Amino acid sequence: MVKNLKRSGLTKENINCAPVMEVVDLSTSFLTAAGEIKAVREVSFSLFAGQVLAVVGESGCGKSVTARSLLRLIDPPGYIKNGWVLLNGVNLLNLTEGEMRRLRGTEISMVFQDPMTSFDPVYTVGRQFTEALMAHEKISQQEAKQQALQMLSKVSLQDLERVFNSYPFQLSGGMRQRVMIAIALAMKPKVLIADEPTTALDVTVQSGILAELKRLNKETGSALLLITHDLGVVAELADRVAIMYAGRIVEIGSVYDIFDHAQHPYTRALLTSINPIQEDGGLTAIPGQPPDMANVPPGCPFSPRCPEALRQCRQKEPEQYIIAGEHWVSCWRAESEERKISGA
Repeated sequence: MVKNLKRSGLTKENINCAPVMEVVDLSTSFLTAAGEIKAVREVSFSLFAGQVLAVVGESGCGKSVTARSLLRLIDPPGYIKNGWVLLNGVNLLNLTEGEMRRLRGTEISMVFQDPMTSFDPVYTVGRQFTEALMAHEKISQQEAKQQALQMLSKVSLQDLERVFNSYPFQLSGGMRQRVMIAIALAMKPKVLIADEPTTALDVTVQSGILAELKRLNKETGSALLLITHDLGVVAELADRVAIMYAGRIVEIGSVYDIFDHAQHPYTRALLTSINPIQEDGGLTAIPGQPPDMANVPPGCPFSPRCPEALRQCRQKEPEQYIIAGEHWVSCWRAESEERKISGA
């Protein structure tokens, strides 16, 4: 039990507040001609009502695959290899596809990176919105339209009838993303996943979308899982942060823990890259390349790029050590600190 508490992020401080979703040892792979691509490897975390957990890392680290795994949206040659995804105590990985389909949108929803690819271009957004509502509720089309208009107003859209009757291509990127957020929140899901929700938008639009997500998250009490590579977005929106590298979470903690007391060398390297221009005009970059996920090296996968690597870092993947409270890290250099805290 103690090990599970450590891995999931539950601590003495929040154990009385049960998580809405608990992910334990989730692993997802893809079978390719090059071999097994281990995209997600033993990922564990907890989501609490009203909180925002941001998952951060370089492109290809497994963030989006993790998000899609939670909704069981992994298509062949990908498959969920093992683990548990517990939503209010129910393991989603044990449900039938029909049971899972009924939960998507009602209990757990997702806002995808590119809203244009999420809409059918030949139907108005209003028709697609009402069909989504009527698929989960026994309501008339007129009632569904009223609910849709009410949700569109909550994401600060104007001229609601025009938006409702528009085709996706007739709306701007920011408007389409707001409609997607409205659809995702319409059934008041307990968990909302937002996968790079502002990447395809202009900078001037991004702050408005983020503000809406934050406001609606607090208003509805849903747990928000935010997938991003933008640490500026994390600082503005998140309560807790999980740092992901080579398919694993290497550090997790509050925004304060991560930004002011980062323990993993990769986390510190990411923070340094926020302001990449050095005094001499050069660029700050993390040396080397992420590992080949079909052939992950032994030991810590960051060790070939890590300036602080020890001999054991290249021999065995590190365990996860609690630094303080809900802050833990997967790094051999944290072993002595964890022993000091635990009194071992």
